Formats: sequence, structure tokens, C-alpha cells
Amino acid sequence: MNRQIPFPPAGADWLESLRNVGKTEGTLDCYARDLRDVAEASGASEAEQLPSVGQTAVDLIAVAWRSAGVGEATIVRRFSALRGFAVYLVRERGMDLSSLLSADFPTAPKRRRQSVGADEIGRLLGDDPEGWRHVRDSALFAVQSDAGLTSAETVGLDLENVDLKNCLIRVVNTHLEPRIAGISERAQSLLQEYIRALPFDLAKADPLFVTSKRKRLDVRSAQVSFRRRRMRLGVSPRATLMGLRHANAARLVAQGNAPAVVANALGVLATTVGRYFDGEG
Repeated sequence: MNRQIPFPPAGADWLESLRNVGKTEGTLDCYARDLRDVAEASGASEAEQLPSVGQTAVDLIAVAWRSAGVGEATIVRRFSALRGFAVYLVRERGMDLSSLLSADFPTAPKRRRQSVGADEIGRLLGDDPEGWRHVRDSALFAVQSDAGLTSAETVGLDLENVDLKNCLIRVVNTHLEPRIAGISERAQSLLQEYIRALPFDLAKADPLFVTSKRKRLDVRSAQVSFRRRRMRLGVSPRATLMGLRHANAARLVAQGNAPAVVANALGVLATTVGRYFDGEG
């Protein structure tokens, strides 16, 4: 992030707050680039100008980007960065950004969620090379599959969020709805094995999934570990770390649960889970 961050000093402060919660430098670079694109398109150079940005401005910016050949996914991502920055300004600086945050932003086309099959999950979790990091990854994959967490929620777990005796997970570090999720005895066993295999002790307030430096594992590292195991085992390239969350939703649907039940398990609105039932958005 060697270029100037827009909306000084608030823009830089927002990015620093994201760094403090474990966002990688690559992710921060993306957010900084998106903020620069938003600032250029909106003509706003200071955070104090953002209260004047509402639905009309959002629509005009979207039209301008599309006319310039910007892809829809990129447009959605840029506006997502703007929303995240706006939420920070409201929370930390008390700004009134109701016009901006109530705007109807473009959304990405909703497609059927690709889930990882039960057989594939069994192969991934049954892999048994030595080393505590390998056991850590197995436990992480099992928790995400059983509890239906996002990748960020999974790596965001602390040791105190896990009730191994009752096979329960408290999801509190999340941008979705906080909730209680259950895990299987298989995940319970893998978590116990991982904690025993660690070369150091974890305090209750420590991150659950850690690196060799006792730092919280980040999403990118978890994704890389998943991809490497998938490739080594010959699992379908369509299988992804996030697909483990979708596997949980697919199981709930197959068991005959209503959309509201699936939504509650995933921490989302019932109106967003239709794709798990019929493949439509």
C-alpha cells in the first residue's frame, strides 16, 4: 500500500483496524485499491463528503463503471469495500451515513452453491500424514463442514468458543448472526487430537487454529492447505474450503429442514438460502 490512501486519515485508520483483526496485506491492498476507485468515481476526497452519497450517486457510479467495461463482480466488490468503510465510520466516528448504507447496491448473480460431497469430505478428513499442522487442518475442515461456518468464522474461533464435552461451537467472531453450532464426534475427536498435538499450550482466550508462531491462522493459509490436500488426494477441483460450509447446508436441506432452519444454522436471512433448495438466487 505504497500509494496514498483516500479519505485521509479515516481510510488509513480503517485499514489499520482490519490489519489488527488479522487481515492479510494482500487483502488490505485490495481494499485500498477499491477505496481509491470509489473516491475517483464519486469525486469525494474526504470522509466528511460521504453523507451526500446516496442511491442516486450509487446508481450513477455503477453506470459509469459498466460503461468503462468494469466487470459486475468487480463493481460488487468495490461497493462492498465502500459499505465496510461506511460501517466503520458510523461505529467509530459517529457519522450519519444512513443515505449511503440504505442504498440498493448492485449484487452478484446468485448461483447454485457448490458443496463438497460426503465421500470427498471423508477422504479429506481420513488423510493421515504426521505433524500437528496436518491434524490442525483436519480439525479445521471438520469443524467448518459440521458447523456450516464461513472460512473467516472458522479461523476466527478462539479456544473458549469450543465446548468439546457437548460438541458445540459458539460463533461470535462473525459479520453474520452470532449462533451456536453443533459438531460431530469425528470433529470432536480431531479437535482433541489437534490440541494434544500442539507443541505449546493454548489459553482459553487464544485463537483455536494457530500457526507455529502461535498467531491466528488466516483464511488464505487455510485455503492453500485445503487446495494442497485436495490435489494430493485427487479430490475434485470443484471442492473448495467454502464448499464445506455449503455441504452442511446441503445436508440440512436433504433432511427436510425449512429455509428458516437452514438460514439460522448459517447465520443468514431466510431470503438468501433459496439457492440451496432450487439452485436459484
